[in-house]
Amino acid sequence: MVLKYSIDAGAIYALSGAFLPPWFYLLPIASLKLEGLQQINELWLGVYVLWTLLFMWIGASMTYRRLQDAGKSPMLTILFFVPFINYFALLFFALIPPREGLEDVIMPKEIDQRWWLSFWGSAVAGTLIGAFVVVLFSVFSVFVIGEYGLALFAGLPFVNGFIVCSLFNTKETRTLFQTVVLSQASVAFSGLTLILLAFEGVLCVAMLAPFALVLAGIGGFLAWYLTRGSTLAVPLAIVLIPLLAIAEPKLEAPLQEVQSSVVIDASPQQVWSQVVAFSELPRIARWFFKLGIAYPIRARLEGEGIGAIRYCEFSTGAFIEPITRWDEPNRLSFDVIAQPPTMEEWSFYKHIHAPHITESLKSRRGEFRLIELEDGRTRLEGSTWYTQDLKPYWYWYRWSDFLIHAIHTRVLEHIKSETEAL
Repeated sequence: MVLKYSIDAGAIYALSGAFLPPWFYLLPIASLKLEGLQQINELWLGVYVLWTLLFMWIGASMTYRRLQDAGKSPMLTILFFVPFINYFALLFFALIPPREGLEDVIMPKEIDQRWWLSFWGSAVAGTLIGAFVVVLFSVFSVFVIGEYGLALFAGLPFVNGFIVCSLFNTKETRTLFQTVVLSQASVAFSGLTLILLAFEGVLCVAMLAPFALVLAGIGGFLAWYLTRGSTLAVPLAIVLIPLLAIAEPKLEAPLQEVQSSVVIDASPQQVWSQVVAFSELPRIARWFFKLGIAYPIRARLEGEGIGAIRYCEFSTGAFIEPITRWDEPNRLSFDVIAQPPTMEEWSFYKHIHAPHITESLKSRRGEFRLIELEDGRTRLEGSTWYTQDLKPYWYWYRWSDFLIHAIHTRVLEHIKSETEAL
């Protein structure tokens, strides 16, 4: 650890002039470490990741040998990868005495037992390798090439299931049920690993889970059907994912409109004053807003007419919306020039570094339309135009459409309630 810290700190200081304090390496929050390395360019960041993998291999292999030396189960090597617990585990492993008859440890008969080919050994080893591949490629995709693409959200769960289940079926072909169950458990463990390392929060992992579980199951089934004791395709699958990410076309996210409406028992003129600036909304009632999704609180207007600035305050900050059309009392249109994070992620940590929270969903413009009905009432329509950079678009746009519609409904119902109470 001292050697690695000295070389890393010296190299980063030489490249950027930034000093990395010693406690930087004691943090288990991998995303904060990567955030702290943003001052070096992508090439050197890639070199740093490979350099770190070398030391991870040294640490894991030495832990494995120490456990054999002490006569403990090599499966405890998994503790080397568990944040916080790993420091106490390594200290404990260093203090326990070696077992008697040390020469037995290196005998071929002991090695030939190959615990990782047993039922539980292959399941655990495959799950650890799968989680390692998920974390490694997530770092590569998000922090090196800056892409939340199909290779990350679709290819990675599939490859995770394929790798784990290929290793699981190496010694003998397990049942299809056992294989598929392991594929689901392994991708769930990989998601938990991303949460523990502060790459993602609970909510985002839960939103991806239905899609990821299906793809992991397909990957597991394919491994069960094709490999039948062969793991030759595993290295190919691991190499294929970053190649797909690099080759993936950079498509412009389509502009999407979400429209919602409500009928108000009042004239358009009475509704208009509530549209341009509405009072503070009541406490949230929808359960998903309580999980951290940003929700509207109030709106205020500075100025009047085209060029006025509307501030729509959410639980995570304020949208800044310059007015582009002021047609009282029929239509109010505005652009969005600044917006807050889309959510406050559930996590074990106070801060996580997930760029998609601030960079992926972009609100472009919005509009209110007040349409007078024949009976004197008003149909109030609200529209938001936005882009979503997460792929596949068809999956993530369904989530964002649902949540934006819920935000619309909260605002429109509040305007309706406030207007009708006048």
